[in-house]
Amino acid sequence: MALILCGAATCCRRWRRLAGLMILVVLQIALIAKLLPDDFRFLGGLQYGLLAAGALGLSPLLRDRVPLRWVAAVSLLLLGPWLAAELYYARPLVAVTLGATAREDFLRRHVPFMDDFRALDKVLPREASLYMPYSGMIAPPAVYAPRPPIFTLADWDRRTPLYRMLVQPFGQAFDASLLEPEAGVTCNEVVYRNPNAVVVTYRTPNRAPLRGTVVVQRCLVETGDEKILRSLQ
Repeated sequence: MALILCGAATCCRRWRRLAGLMILVVLQIALIAKLLPDDFRFLGGLQYGLLAAGALGLSPLLRDRVPLRWVAAVSLLLLGPWLAAELYYARPLVAVTLGATAREDFLRRHVPFMDDFRALDKVLPREASLYMPYSGMIAPPAVYAPRPPIFTLADWDRRTPLYRMLVQPFGQAFDASLLEPEAGVTCNEVVYRNPNAVVVTYRTPNRAPLRGTVVVQRCLVETGDEKILRSLQ
């Protein structure tokens, strides 16, 4: 953090060369504060530009006072734990790249809902859409969905068969208030249920995934009589 602050000061002092970097960082912080959760990772790597600017700003002060071997030793000491952590978290990726872990095993272990998606591929009609509304948890990985996924009913053409996928973590009551209002649609018939689904996975090696219940329901467009019944309930 000290080096990042030093980099910001260096950008201000050398504004002719580094003003563009500072403007990008300030703009990114403003966008995060306005539109995104307050999370450092949304800087998208711009913070490393400030680190480099800080190192450039300090280099003239250290060049003549500190021997190069000491600079190299301190750099290795500071970077070593970071590199060790990166290697630790990269172990599963390296294993599957080198063939030590089968790709299918890697996907089952590190991709949520993988077994459910494979089962649903045999259950759902080929032309169906899989509706995955936000239910207070991380959204399922759409790239592995067995059918074209949608996250809001505004994206449904009302012609293709629609199936709704709901997720409930272990030990927690399902909060239906988080679901999008589904006026004109009823989803009652359960076509798939898995009470032991992997719903959240972690990058940390050997950390157990979070499990929960996955329910997939068939959705139908309501008739006029059904709409009247719902309004009376």
